[in-house]
Amino acid sequence: MDHTESQTMMSARVPVLDLEAYLAGEPGALETLRRELYAACTGIGFFYVRNHGVSGDLIRRAFDQIARFHALPLDDKMWLKINDGNIGYLPMGASTITSSTIATADTPSQNAAFFIKNELAADHPGLLAGHRFKGPNQWPDNLPGFRETLLEYADAQKALAMKLLPIYATALDLPAQYFNDHAGFRDPGFRVRMLHYPPQPDRKPNVFGAGPHTDYSFFTILPQSDVDGLEIMAGRD
Repeated sequence: MDHTESQTMMSARVPVLDLEAYLAGEPGALETLRRELYAACTGIGFFYVRNHGVSGDLIRRAFDQIARFHALPLDDKMWLKINDGNIGYLPMGASTITSSTIATADTPSQNAAFFIKNELAADHPGLLAGHRFKGPNQWPDNLPGFRETLLEYADAQKALAMKLLPIYATALDLPAQYFNDHAGFRDPGFRVRMLHYPPQPDRKPNVFGAGPHTDYSFFTILPQSDVDGLEIMAGRD
């Protein structure tokens, strides 16, 4: 099955939420989306978003910068090794997902990742108080444009996330601004995980790029790649 065929089959099963009318403020758009999102989240638990307002050019530039980072020599990346704040470079084979109830991942995940979080000002209360996971980002000093592009990308995705919150709120029969007005979302924590999955031509049983799992954040936004690999579990009968 080629990439186009697999995308077509998955698109037939995964709901698509079109944000165009909602972002334009058209009457009734939020009501429509809240029903669609509720059905998606209580059904397959996954959905596509179209007309989301994040520039395709920005997404491509972010992918290009991430590829530049992962192409660096390992020694250069290890200078930015992940720290106690879960910020920085996680090398290949340094993590294992063991929480799955449908598969046993008995070898480390076959991926490497670079993490950034909110770019916080030096006087941010969380930094001053030494809160865990509220540390400064680590940046490579030999990739011009990397920091600027990834921060632009992070800001765009954060803006999209905040626009999605009223849809989640109304889907739960809450006021539209319920989450946006909550203290935890006025200064939200997020992370951008830049993953690299090398090809695995001789895949062995229970060896995964990332083992089966459920994300634990409020929600995850995944930009589409032109490389197959992501699998979604639609449920078990």
